[in-house]
Amino acid sequence: MNEKLGNEILTKRKEKGLTQADIASHFGISVQAVSKWERGLSKPSEDILVKLVDLLGLTVEKVPQNKEKPWFTRFMSAVYNEIIRIICVGVILASVITFAASIISLDVCVLTVGAATAIFCFATVLKRT
Repeated sequence: MNEKLGNEILTKRKEKGLTQADIASHFGISVQAVSKWERGLSKPSEDILVKLVDLLGLTVEKVPQNKEKPWFTRFMSAVYNEIIRIICVGVILASVITFAASIISLDVCVLTVGAATAIFCFATVLKRT
C-alpha cells in the first residue's frame, strides 16, 4: 500500500535513534499504528504526516496541505447559499408588505407578526453574509 513511505519512516526513525514507542508517544498514538506505517499497511493522517516530515526529515514528494473542497461541494454550497438568500429576500418583502398593511388597518396582531418576521429575516440575511 505505502511501502515507500513506510520504508522511509523506518529508515529515518532509526537514523534519529528513535523507537516506535518514541514516535507513538510523541503523537499520542499506539505503537501498532507506527508499525503499520513502517510495514506499509496504513499511512499516517495528513496532520501527523506533516509533523513527521518536521520530526524525521522525511523527503515526502508531496506533503498534503489544506485540501480544497471538490468543485461539486463548492458548487452546491454556493447554490444553497443563493437559495437561502432568495427565500429570505422573498420573506422580507412579504413581511414588509404585511407590516405596511397592518399600519393601514391598525390591526395589532398583523402589525406584531409582520414586524417580528421582518426583523427575523433581516437578521438571518445579515448572519449569512
